[in-house]
Amino acid sequence: MDSKATIIELRQAVSPALLRLCAALEGRNCDSSPLDVLAARRMGLLLVCAAMDALPNAGKVVIRDAAAGIAAFLRTDYHGIIIEEEEGLLARLRPRLLIGDDLDDAIRQMQDEHRRDRQEAVVLAGKCEELATGLGSDEAPATFASLRAFAERQRRHLAWEDAIIFPIARDRLTSDDLSQWMQAMRKRQRSVS
Repeated sequence: MDSKATIIELRQAVSPALLRLCAALEGRNCDSSPLDVLAARRMGLLLVCAAMDALPNAGKVVIRDAAAGIAAFLRTDYHGIIIEEEEGLLARLRPRLLIGDDLDDAIRQMQDEHRRDRQEAVVLAGKCEELATGLGSDEAPATFASLRAFAERQRRHLAWEDAIIFPIARDRLTSDDLSQWMQAMRKRQRSVS
């Protein structure tokens, strides 16, 4: 069976509700707030994390196709999320922080995790590409374990940011901050496309 037929079969197997969710996570209808666009992308990351967790229990065809998709996500979308958090969110939030917020250590930790996770994402993307081509099948269990560990760290990281960073950002960022961020986000998106 060719790859195109497999993709068509997989799309038919996915429910219309899940397809609608995926469309929402593209952030198409979030033009008013870059926070909403970023939130949609982060939810997409959670879906990819779920796929990472489920990969070991899938059949060969699904592993091949899903691994290729995970690799592509890790090489492009994942880095885009981190860039928006650092160059968009944090760049605009820092000037709005108050002395009592005491977020300097939290922001440093966030950036340290981003740096480490970006490096690991590149390595994992390469391993997923090997899975997608059928190479490294002997290493598949180790790759699956690495993907599960990465997914768990991402979930913890996102939960931590959702609890600490995002509420302050939603409270403090001005309409001018959001407008400037949206313009910069669109410009970054055009440069990637």
